[in-house]
Amino acid sequence: MPCLATTFHLVGAEQFKAMKNTAFIINAARGAVIDEAAMIEALKSGEIAGAGLDVFEQEPPADDNPLFSMENVIVSPHNAALSNGALRAMAMDSAQGITEYLTGKPVTYPVNKEVLK
Repeated sequence: MPCLATTFHLVGAEQFKAMKNTAFIINAARGAVIDEAAMIEALKSGEIAGAGLDVFEQEPPADDNPLFSMENVIVSPHNAALSNGALRAMAMDSAQGITEYLTGKPVTYPVNKEVLK
């Protein structure tokens, strides 16, 4: 899920209150999709059981982020795109885009379409 105006803090205090106290929240999308302050409070109070995170509202997260010292939180680096297969696919997509552009074909994955006009 991307972090857009419509998804910013999509999960906050209200959603945590609606969860069972045995719930675990997992976020491997974008940090700001979850209101981190509300999540920390929900974790501290026992409103939810735990969290698994590889993204944070502030990237990179501050060294003193309370989530790092909580017993009911597991954190990992957001690096799924660093697998050999993913790196190979990104390289191939990049080469494909360069070839398409240089041969006058429509670029399949443009980042900035406006400059291609």
